[in-house]
Formats: sequence, structure tokens, C-alpha cells
Amino acid sequence: NNKKVVSTVKLRWGRKHKGIDIAANYESVYAAASGIAYQLYDANGYGNYIIIYHANNYATLYAHLSAVKITNGKPVSQGQVIATSGGAEGSAGSGDSQGAHLHFEIRQASSTSDYFLKDPLNPLDFYKGIYTLAPGA
Repeated sequence: NNKKVVSTVKLRWGRKHKGIDIAANYESVYAAASGIAYQLYDANGYGNYIIIYHANNYATLYAHLSAVKITNGKPVSQGQVIATSGGAEGSAGSGDSQGAHLHFEIRQASSTSDYFLKDPLNPLDFYKGIYTLAPGA
């Protein structure tokens, strides 16, 4: 299932966009790899989001979620449905988003306090061939 990336890791609106935005409108969100999952909330940016900490000291973040389907601190498996993406701009819990999409990040981190101190990595370097880039992404 090839998903369309509508925005990549780059400078955007005068600041670094720290992940990729994947076109999604109230669609299932799957864990990219197995790990321990946590739900968090950020009213000014990510909205409802999940961070999964993986055994290899990497962490993945999934943001602008309309529904969360994990239990804090519990394991999830690769490919497991962990959430439902948000919808159009302004939908409840979706955070600061421009249209319907899932924001996805990867960083090398082992805790939430550590996560935001680390530089974001480009998910497209990890998941080659899974995504199609939209024009202007």
C-alpha cells in the first residue's frame, strides 16, 4: 500500500519540518516497528500523538491523530494498528495541521525527555520504496 508523502524533512515556513507528512484522512495508523508505545498531547503542534520506543534505541512518532488505540507503556507489534489519523484541518485532537495527514518522525532516543533533544532523522532513508512523493513535497 504505497502512501503519498505531501511534505518531507526540510525547511518549511521558516523552520525545520522534522518528519514527513503522509496523506491520510481518518485512516488506520500502523506501528513501523515493534516497541513500547506512549500517548501524548501537544495543543500547539502535534495534537494527539504516539511515540514508540524500539529496542534499537530508535523512536518513531505519529502525530495529528483522531483516535489512539494503544495502552501507555505496553508493547505493540510491527504492523499493529495503533491509531486513526486525523481528518481535515481543525478536526478534534489533530493539533496544528494543514489538511488531512499523518505526521511521522524518527529519532535516535530512548525516552520522551531525550526524544526532543535529538535531531530528527529522515524516515525516507529508513523506508525506501514505501512512499510516493507528491509534487512539491
